[in-house]
Amino acid sequence: MNACRSWIAIGLAWALGPQAVMAQPVAIARKHVSIERRSVPLVVVAADLRDGQTLVSLRFAHGGVPQHRCHESFADFARHAHAAAVVNGTFFSVSTYDTLGNTVIAGRLVQHRDWDTRGTALTIARDGRARIRTLRTEGLPDYHRAWLSFAAGPRLVKEGKVWLRPWFEGFRDPALFGRHPRTALGLTRDGRRMLLVSFPTAISLQEEAEAMRQLGVHDALNLDGGPSVGMAYRGKLVATPLWGITNALVLYDRQYPAPVSLQQAYRLASEHDAGASN
Repeated sequence: MNACRSWIAIGLAWALGPQAVMAQPVAIARKHVSIERRSVPLVVVAADLRDGQTLVSLRFAHGGVPQHRCHESFADFARHAHAAAVVNGTFFSVSTYDTLGNTVIAGRLVQHRDWDTRGTALTIARDGRARIRTLRTEGLPDYHRAWLSFAAGPRLVKEGKVWLRPWFEGFRDPALFGRHPRTALGLTRDGRRMLLVSFPTAISLQEEAEAMRQLGVHDALNLDGGPSVGMAYRGKLVATPLWGITNALVLYDRQYPAPVSLQQAYRLASEHDAGASN
């Protein structure tokens, strides 16, 4: 068994070691993977979604919603979030600030665009389990039972294998297909562990997909990249975008807890979902 496959067997423990993962539900590590004999550096934030105080949300500029159509510096995103980790989120139009598809935040559908089936969606259910689904092959998620859902893409890994169909997913922007710094999100098979990966050097989509496969994820998708790449960990900037962005993925844990309002919303959403199931 090679080193990359052994990481699959031990889950997130490869990032900082089993004890570190237990001590820090949201942990960070710097790594290298080898792609075609080239060493590719990356920074990984590993989140254990099984921990009851690990909460994931999507934050829009100035604490707003997609329709506010504004942007904010990544440094301000990180400062205002008071979170364990912050990374850049999904694509947005630089002219209109529009984002892809449907968006659910804190259990509420805040952007409704069923007609826009581009890309691959990350959905975190109200029980904390995360899933990735390509909209044009697997259909829309169940937004009524989602805590968080947004579209990005293209998909990079499906069931542990590289899976790249950007044109089929509806992506046409030539900028996406070049070599750029990138950000990716991966999940383990059970949907209980998440990797957020920042690639500071320019790579292709194929290289990004291969890197995520080597990290041992079961499913992965590409987030916004190029001048939008940003990452912060426990208030410190790891990567800074070259321009303002409209949205960012925010991770809270027990050391950097979510705002009380967000915790209450999650508790109510989970109780409502449990009641509906019964």
